[in-house]
Amino acid sequence: MSTQEEENKFIKDWMDSNNAYLLFIFFLSQSITYYFMKKYIDACDSIVKAEPYKISCGAYIPSPQHNFYSSLAHLAHYNNCAREQQKEFLQQVEINQDSMKIWAESCPENFQNKYDLVEAEKARVLGQILQAEEFYEKAIQGAKKYKFIHEEALAYERSAEFYLSLGREEIGKLYLRNTYHCYARWGAKAKVKQLEEEYPQYLFCLLYTSDAADEEDS
Repeated sequence: MSTQEEENKFIKDWMDSNNAYLLFIFFLSQSITYYFMKKYIDACDSIVKAEPYKISCGAYIPSPQHNFYSSLAHLAHYNNCAREQQKEFLQQVEINQDSMKIWAESCPENFQNKYDLVEAEKARVLGQILQAEEFYEKAIQGAKKYKFIHEEALAYERSAEFYLSLGREEIGKLYLRNTYHCYARWGAKAKVKQLEEEYPQYLFCLLYTSDAADEEDS
């Protein structure tokens, strides 16, 4: 049985047994993986599939995670959509952010950096450059302060792309290198490899240093 066949079997079994919790966790995990690997259409699709089962988690941690990655996936896919769908995406993000703001006010340690990163991405797609800069920095510092290394990496990555798109290569390159180090510390090997393949011109020095260190160790 192939991995896909096995996956389909699990999904069918969970649907047959009406196991909403496992279906929600599966589709949420799938959407997060797709998002980190920049498969934004697939991430949006999995987020939508998870939605009917979200109630199974109530207000527990998986629900805010769904909120967070729903907003990020929709904003990442925003520029590839027709105007009507863009409007729908922004409406959903606003709804998500209303809830995220409440969680952030209650527990800023866990949720403020998430709120800030979504606000940064929203400002980016709306062309609000100064607001985007401000919220990217808040998201980075918040994630760093409370040691959410994967979210620090994500905030650095999104801000690096933002600055590179503006032609601000120096700060974009610096943030991209910070992205690389965060993902490496997190142990996200597939993500590190993706960055190496996508940005060899900016990460060459890091790759050279890493290869030299490996040779010395051996």
